Amino acid sequence: LDAAEKAAAQDSDPRALAHVRNDRKYFTLTWERQRKNYLDNYHEIKAYKRTAPFVIDGNLNEKDWSGADIISGFKTRDGKPAAIQTFARISFDSDNLYIAVEAMEPEPGKMQLEIGKHDGDVWMDSSVDIFLNNPGNPEEYIHLILNAKGVMFDQCVSGAGAGGDKTFESNAEAKTLIGKDRWTAEIRIPAAVLGGQIPDGMILKANLMRSRVQKDGTREVSSLMPGSPHNIGTFLPVTFLSARGVFHASGTEADARCWKDPSFSNVFIPKKENPLWVIRGGKIPKYWK
Repeated sequence: LDAAEKAAAQDSDPRALAHVRNDRKYFTLTWERQRKNYLDNYHEIKAYKRTAPFVIDGNLNEKDWSGADIISGFKTRDGKPAAIQTFARISFDSDNLYIAVEAMEPEPGKMQLEIGKHDGDVWMDSSVDIFLNNPGNPEEYIHLILNAKGVMFDQCVSGAGAGGDKTFESNAEAKTLIGKDRWTAEIRIPAAVLGGQIPDGMILKANLMRSRVQKDGTREVSSLMPGSPHNIGTFLPVTFLSARGVFHASGTEADARCWKDPSFSNVFIPKKENPLWVIRGGKIPKYWK
């Protein structure tokens, strides 16, 4: 764009320069803005293997949920923090993916909850969406929607901009509970719908969205990544790890990842550089030895 603007400035027709400057304006408003949103919100999610069976009842009282990493920071499409936050946790075994959701709700009696039929228009109610990219097909994702009554919609979407296959059945099991200041969901998703079993070290891309809908029509939609929640390119990586543990001598947490920081998002400035290295920006990935 710099070169184009310089060349256009020499053109006798002033529309050439105006055109290039207009291109720069929209490049800043779209591509650069979305890149900043992605970098500002990007983080890796850790999911630890369960150590005991889950009872899918919506209570979230199992020990493995207490020890799981909490996923939050839901934002609206314009990048602002959601007024009413949502918290999630992920666990797994070789045959199943487990997701726990706590959707804070100061006025549960005002929630819109009209849909009671499987694969109905569940997104019209207070609900959560789960997006799971198929590891074997980067263009395909599984989409589940669960309302606060425990009614589910599921579909498989193949290809950018493609419609979903609504005949798809995930065979997921889910239960919800509505409390005084929140509603909770506990979900078991068979690994078979993601192409097979879940081995330790596997990385899956995912996104979560929350639709808070009230009877008076008030709606707030928020997700882990701002922008379109269906954009696979912005899904966050979930790394599946062996059971959580600590080093007995130091009491510090053991890093159970097979591949530490696969996205190279953790970097540092080395104190002593190898003279043969060429380090652009002066930083290297943290886990390079």
